[in-house]
Amino acid sequence: MKHCYWQIYIHLVWSTKNRSNILRGRLEIAVHRAIRQSIRDQGMVPICVNSAWDHTHLLVSWNPGVAIDNAVETLKSCSVEAWEKVREKNLQDAPSLRWQRGWSAFSVSPGKVGYAKKYVANQKSLHRAGATIDRYETLKDHGDKAGF
Repeated sequence: MKHCYWQIYIHLVWSTKNRSNILRGRLEIAVHRAIRQSIRDQGMVPICVNSAWDHTHLLVSWNPGVAIDNAVETLKSCSVEAWEKVREKNLQDAPSLRWQRGWSAFSVSPGKVGYAKKYVANQKSLHRAGATIDRYETLKDHGDKAGF
């Protein structure tokens, strides 16, 4: 795809298993770092990655050669590995990270990327203020894939 051009933006959302409020501090930072690196490793560009305690949002400039389902599975897996490394080193009493099955993906038009980035970047303050957008907070179960 060397001579191809695309502008595809995807807003992804998935939650912790049982909506556990565990995405905090150093563990949350490790999850975000791992997700950003995995996005790059898959030939895409992470625009914004953030969480609101029990779920994660990301905005990605998407590579059309990558299937969303495969990418999300990889992102969830690598973030669990990063979580466990930090937990084993510094926070043994912290719970293990498990992701709920499923995810939601929303296409974002190029003219709305700035708005979507702001929405992802301000997750915690939007949740505190009760100012989230319901359709971007909806999580659907997508089949019987094993949860991470």
